[in-house]
Amino acid sequence: MTRVVSIYLPDLPTDRIRRADPSIPPEQAIAVIARSGSKRWVSAADAAARKAGVHVGMPAAKAQALFRGLMLVDADPAMDAAALERITLWALTLYSPIVAVDGTDGIVMDTEGADHLQGGELAMMSKIANQFLAKKLTPRVAIADTWGATHACARAISRETVIVPSGETVRAVEKLPISLLRLSGKVVSDLRTLGFQTIGELANTPRAPLTLRFGPEIGRRLDQMFGRVPEPIDPIRTAELVEVSRAFAEPIGAAETINKYVGRLVVQLIEELQRRGLGVRRADLIVEKVDGTRQAIRAGTVKPVRDVAWLTKLFRDRTEKIEPGFGIEKLTLVAVMAEPLEERQKSSSLVEDEIKDVTPLIDIYGNRGQRVYRVAPVASDVPERSVQRISPAADPVEVTWVSHWRRPVRLLARPELIEAIALLPDRPPKPRQKKMWCIAKIDGEYIARMEDLLDLYAEPSDPKRPVVCFDESPIQLIGEVRVPIVQKPGKRYRYDSEYKRNGMANLFIMVDANRSWRKVKVTDRRANEDFAVCMRDLVDLDYPDANRVRVVTDNLAEARRSCDVWNSTTRPAKRGGSIWPRSRSASCADSVLTAASTTATCPNPSLTPGSGVEPKVALKSDGCPRQTKPAKRWQVLSNTFVQRLIISGTSH
Repeated sequence: MTRVVSIYLPDLPTDRIRRADPSIPPEQAIAVIARSGSKRWVSAADAAARKAGVHVGMPAAKAQALFRGLMLVDADPAMDAAALERITLWALTLYSPIVAVDGTDGIVMDTEGADHLQGGELAMMSKIANQFLAKKLTPRVAIADTWGATHACARAISRETVIVPSGETVRAVEKLPISLLRLSGKVVSDLRTLGFQTIGELANTPRAPLTLRFGPEIGRRLDQMFGRVPEPIDPIRTAELVEVSRAFAEPIGAAETINKYVGRLVVQLIEELQRRGLGVRRADLIVEKVDGTRQAIRAGTVKPVRDVAWLTKLFRDRTEKIEPGFGIEKLTLVAVMAEPLEERQKSSSLVEDEIKDVTPLIDIYGNRGQRVYRVAPVASDVPERSVQRISPAADPVEVTWVSHWRRPVRLLARPELIEAIALLPDRPPKPRQKKMWCIAKIDGEYIARMEDLLDLYAEPSDPKRPVVCFDESPIQLIGEVRVPIVQKPGKRYRYDSEYKRNGMANLFIMVDANRSWRKVKVTDRRANEDFAVCMRDLVDLDYPDANRVRVVTDNLAEARRSCDVWNSTTRPAKRGGSIWPRSRSASCADSVLTAASTTATCPNPSLTPGSGVEPKVALKSDGCPRQTKPAKRWQVLSNTFVQRLIISGTSH
């Protein structure tokens, strides 16, 4: 779909005067005076003059009497036209291959296929407005489907940027005045006499009476505005631009034919550039179709070149985007940017070329819309500002950064919000791009626990004494609100931000440290009884022939409480009754369960499984008293299970 951008410069005469004389203060009001015989009136006024009450059409004497400090400058239409042409040529090298002058105060350009190079329409419009403001020009930028619609919107709406969505042209222009239809002043005056005020009123009127009285111009302008009749944009050209073209007696449309003639045009363009001693930096291929529409393809290089093969490849990589439609009747190749280029020998069979040229790679990335640059030092008292962007093909910079730093300090592009996950004894964690857990304090006790764990992993594999790593993870069950789109190969994974929750689940994960075996058990919750069932199945079902199963877990509260109960049901309460204190090492737990595993029979018959007795848990291994609580019946497990289970606790 064709998209057209109109750049309206309402203060072009006054902006030109300020650009020509930088000594004029910004608060100085300027008015441009036009002459017709002895009559003098205001033809342009800047924002400061308009704020004081000066407007276009006001007599010069009245304007001067109204504002004594007003600066009056004689109008110079020729200088204004020359300035507008220079601005249009500047826009041709930056934004689009098809750029033209729109009246005496604007620019129009076809941006089909060029907006993605700028990051989309919104980013492109903002960039255009900011770059014109940086040039001390006051712009109003609009984009729509047709030239007529974007021309009217840019001049009717006072905002800096206006974006008319595709297909919304009628709704956008129906209430605009008929003076924006680009009709002659006499026709607009006669239409207002007949009672027409808006474009919508004129469009809803039968066409025949209007054509009979005013001719076909009104109908043609309306059809062009609404996209019923094409309105091609004739790009600006100067004598300095190198241009070659090829017209066809019969329209062409095959890809092979297009590529063949593109290659021939590249050869002709390079020959003309060589005669002038120039090299191309940016070239545009203009495709003129039978239906009167145009399509453009742009290719650029980081350095001036006259390489036929390379320039042909750059265009052939992009000719697949050409839509021939009913056929192509003319191809035009223009070098919109050319720089002096001297002949030099690139390589020789006698001298080995040690310099690797990376400019082709830079050209490929640049033509994909990616910005490639190098960083160079610049004097600044702020370390992170001592860097500037330069062209990737610029000459080597001899200046280096001061001090011993090889590169300047680079801070994040934007501040990152840091959220503390937990309050730790030393300091809160400092996550950057994702959440992570930091170890609070590394001391001798922690190192001892880790060494015990590493020794356990270093032991040779023993089927009678397997080592199993155990962990758990809660997950949220997510359901789709709408039917998802099938993902295409090679595309990024995307998910809908709107979803519905279908509850929670818990995963118990067991992995053998010495063989290729793992097991995942899904439960509705994470509770003591679920952990106990996993341990029972691990011993009775997964390792029925093992003499002892050594399990490595983290400090799960459920595991700690369950193991307290298992200890208290297999032997009398004593030192080391709790094998899961966070401040104790894995060796302590191993000694406790080793003692428990030597008990072949239950020392207290009243604590046998199913007896219903609720024993009390013992003191912690470090002697610190802890609140005791009765054990549930499902926590009273068999002695055989405890005989063959050793659990080592470690902090992650």
